[in-house]
Amino acid sequence: RLREAEETRQSEAVVEDTDSDALGPVPLMPAASMTERLAQLVGQTIGISFGDPSDIRRGKVIAVHADHFQVLFLDSRHIVSCPLSGLGMVVEHNEGISAVGDGIHPLFPAVLQMARPFFLQS
Repeated sequence: RLREAEETRQSEAVVEDTDSDALGPVPLMPAASMTERLAQLVGQTIGISFGDPSDIRRGKVIAVHADHFQVLFLDSRHIVSCPLSGLGMVVEHNEGISAVGDGIHPLFPAVLQMARPFFLQS
């Protein structure tokens, strides 16, 4: 219970502090598993794609667990819990990734491809 309380407290702190980190490239670190890879992104503003490279949304990884991870969508303030099996891929580049090509901002350290949440359905 103490661990759950600490994880909740950390998640709430990240939700409150959505503008504290700068967008842009960060050094890439090796990871042995997808949970380890996602854990390295906790607290960072990342891109979220639903398969269309011209539509990358701003989000923040707020928690990573054994079977799922949580992302705060910065524009809508929704928090989405996604099973690890629902993650299509994590794309990273040491110089950052933009929505549709070079010179377009913001640059994200990573872009997660996942299923489009119902609140973003058109």
